[in-house]
Amino acid sequence: MAEQAAALAWALRLRALASHLGVESNEQDLPIQSRIAQIEQSITQVLLAQEQEDLDAQMAIVLDSEEGMRSFLETMEACRALDDQGIAGAGDLTCISCESEQATQREHLQALEGRVYTFLEQYGNYVDQLSRIFIALDAAVRQLEAAPAS
Repeated sequence: MAEQAAALAWALRLRALASHLGVESNEQDLPIQSRIAQIEQSITQVLLAQEQEDLDAQMAIVLDSEEGMRSFLETMEACRALDDQGIAGAGDLTCISCESEQATQREHLQALEGRVYTFLEQYGNYVDQLSRIFIALDAAVRQLEAAPAS
């Protein structure tokens, strides 16, 4: 299965390379070696054509694109300067948004803590009152038990 996948990948790469170089791939029955030879021949022709281009034409292309290259270099230098100053990125923007969110969460937490403290204080008061009631009830029951039955 892995061998078939590798063979398929190579076949697809060869087809893409052949179409990029303009090699006619109508003959699907050709063995891979023949197709590779066709592609190698096309690559050689492309490389030879590039070597034979007129030197003046190459110079004209470079001179025509000089202004664009200078503009690109200036833009890149400006970007580097901004990046060195720490201006280019988002900076502390994520920290600021997180800090404001944390501040609201802290306020919410403090409000919840206050409510829990109030609840626990009321619970403590109720427990104290119930304890006093039971102590008073116990004292009343002892007095009744200690009193002679009349």
